[in-house]
Amino acid sequence: MECFGNNQENITQAKAKGQEKLNRDALFQEGWWLQYCLCRGVAVGDIGNPWFGEEARNLCLHGMCEFTEIGNPFCQTNVTNFCITSQCQFPKAEGSPTCVCFNKKLAGAEGTSGWKQKIFEWEGNFDQQFWLYYLLCGGCSVHGLRADGRPLYSLVQKQFCIKRSIELVQPVGKDGNLCSGVGTSLCFWSHCQFPPAKAEDTDTPFFALCGWRLKNKDKVKGAPKPMSYGKAQA
Repeated sequence: MECFGNNQENITQAKAKGQEKLNRDALFQEGWWLQYCLCRGVAVGDIGNPWFGEEARNLCLHGMCEFTEIGNPFCQTNVTNFCITSQCQFPKAEGSPTCVCFNKKLAGAEGTSGWKQKIFEWEGNFDQQFWLYYLLCGGCSVHGLRADGRPLYSLVQKQFCIKRSIELVQPVGKDGNLCSGVGTSLCFWSHCQFPPAKAEDTDTPFFALCGWRLKNKDKVKGAPKPMSYGKAQA
């Protein structure tokens, strides 16, 4: 199981900067739930704190999404998928060749010693794989499984203002959790957890519809209203 990476605990708080409001317990206590059923639900809250964001684990895939600046670079993808690694970036990454075909550097190869590809903690250089092709700003290569210490599967991607990443982790968490996560997209704030959060251990509504909740009514802070959760303090 070493190839799967970390054995994570249940995700109740997103770790990315600016995602402090992506907190399961705060959502349970302060969110106005549009719907919640056993293990997943959506609350209607404020827009822009952040606009988009998520951290979740679904079996062996741990993913994060965050809202970031446009540019530096505009688009970027670094991915390893078993024995295939690909890279693409615009504007092109420093040291990228102009053209490579079946590992033969045909043009712009003089600067490839400065080319680096970083995927989470692993960082590799251009000559650590066999390039099927590389053209202008991106290419695809093959290599052995976990060659040079690279992950078995992982992705780091940025598309304009949205940045996301995925890595392999143990399929069953330390506490027996299989899936868990918190996220937001505009005014929709979501939570999921399987097996479901226990009502006696958390403030889960267990079942909720349009602000009404079945359990832990006495633990709700104030009287949550639509669009209220996540609102920045004046």
